[in-house]
Amino acid sequence: MGKISYSQSLDPRRHLALEGTRNIRDLGGYKTMDGRITNWKTMLRADNLEKLSIDGQKILVKYGVKTVIDLRETKEIMESPNPFSKSNEVKYTHQNLIGDIPQITSDTLDMSQTEGFDRYLGNIQSIIRSYCRYIDVRKGQFHETLATLATPGVLPALYHCNGGKDRTGLISALVLGLVGVPNETIAEDYAITGKYLLSRYIMGQAKIGNDVSNMPWEEYRDIACPPTIMQATLEYIQQTYGSVEKYVCNIGLSSEQIENIRKAMLV
Repeated sequence: MGKISYSQSLDPRRHLALEGTRNIRDLGGYKTMDGRITNWKTMLRADNLEKLSIDGQKILVKYGVKTVIDLRETKEIMESPNPFSKSNEVKYTHQNLIGDIPQITSDTLDMSQTEGFDRYLGNIQSIIRSYCRYIDVRKGQFHETLATLATPGVLPALYHCNGGKDRTGLISALVLGLVGVPNETIAEDYAITGKYLLSRYIMGQAKIGNDVSNMPWEEYRDIACPPTIMQATLEYIQQTYGSVEKYVCNIGLSSEQIENIRKAMLV
């Protein structure tokens, strides 16, 4: 794998700093291997929208968002309803990406409740295994989510989970991989979540008496979402299925649906 530079993911246009959220990002502006660029205002990835302010909701509508895909579990939605679920302006759809059976991911391993880094660091390999397991056993759910994104008239769309990292990160990886964005860039897009979820971690640690207010976001990234996690997941897809495109074909996406995503996402 090549060196991760973060130059593209830190484009000032990428992060939408909206009240009540931390991790809404546009997938535009990424260079592909054939020299093209992903379109802005087409697909957005995000964290929990429950506390998104009214003004924030209006900004997303003005931004062009037509569809919101909620990737969370049923319990999460019941506890933290999505403000767009009753919207007259945005179509809301629920796609329970990993199911309601508890899984080991960094969404369920809430770092704000851990007593130190060691416990979490030991789970990096578990997270990689979980991602790969989802890729294998949740094919129907990945298909439905990508098929929705490929449907004419659905875009611009925003998809999200709780932290905007695991489930959202996997969908983002498949979309970006499908349109030809290099693995290093996809891993960069995944890892930049550390910059935006750091404040949540600091608050959680403060509640248990740990002052990590001076922690650099890069340090948090290295324990929460190092690029090696997504790099390893992409390598697994390539070794097991041949490529992201072959995986997407394996789960049932048609050539027309694949072309729809590419046409929408590429300049």
